[in-house]
Amino acid sequence: MHTRKVVPGRFGFVVTLASVVMCMAPPSAEGVASTQGTPHSPGVLAECVHLALRKASARWVCTGDGLSETVLREGRPVQVFTPLKRAIGAPEGTFGRRDGEWCADATCHRVISDYIAETVGNGIYGTSHAVEGRVRFTLRVNLNGTQPRFTVSFDVMDGPAVDPMMSVNCNDLNGPFPHSSCGSWSTSPKAFKRVWKSKIINGNRLADDDNYNASLGVQFKAQGVPRPGGGPWTATTVHSKRWLCTTPRGAARKCTF
Repeated sequence: MHTRKVVPGRFGFVVTLASVVMCMAPPSAEGVASTQGTPHSPGVLAECVHLALRKASARWVCTGDGLSETVLREGRPVQVFTPLKRAIGAPEGTFGRRDGEWCADATCHRVISDYIAETVGNGIYGTSHAVEGRVRFTLRVNLNGTQPRFTVSFDVMDGPAVDPMMSVNCNDLNGPFPHSSCGSWSTSPKAFKRVWKSKIINGNRLADDDNYNASLGVQFKAQGVPRPGGGPWTATTVHSKRWLCTTPRGAARKCTF
């Protein structure tokens, strides 16, 4: 006799044993993450969603990297991250597809040119008893000589309006030495229901020949959804592709992916 556990969510998400198995499907032949997930199905993130609901976390966000949850300890919120046994992502996105179509689930990267690259994080979030919505956040890096320029966007794929708080950090990877910061910026738009995109954020000019990347931290509040312990939902930080700044002999320094 087979048993089937069904956990309904606020917007019709369902977690079943079959959907958990489905999340282990390999990426498609085009190198893009599986698109078995829909706005009403956890798809490749089902393993993470199942874990979050089983743990009854106060607030949680599932991405292709793992489960980021807020748990209450002695009445105080504490942030905990649990990586998936196998991170879910696409090796490379396919340039030429419309925005959003090349990365339907998980965490993905694509290099558009020697100077432009994008990183997309897809997330499902909820509370201790239900899935509440689905979001997507994107970090675009445009290298202008030695100056990185950043654009971030936030899409509400399903669920209520949100108030996001996003931070961009430039990281000097420093070879074998500890990483250091080459700048940080934050933005907090007013609540919106569908899509928000930032203006261009001009980074600092990079003085060293070295490898760099950028990271995007994401927090948000979902309007009308109770938040046990207060505070926002916090997603796992996503990182851009690395870029390299070099100074060719007899030429000006330049940075490329």
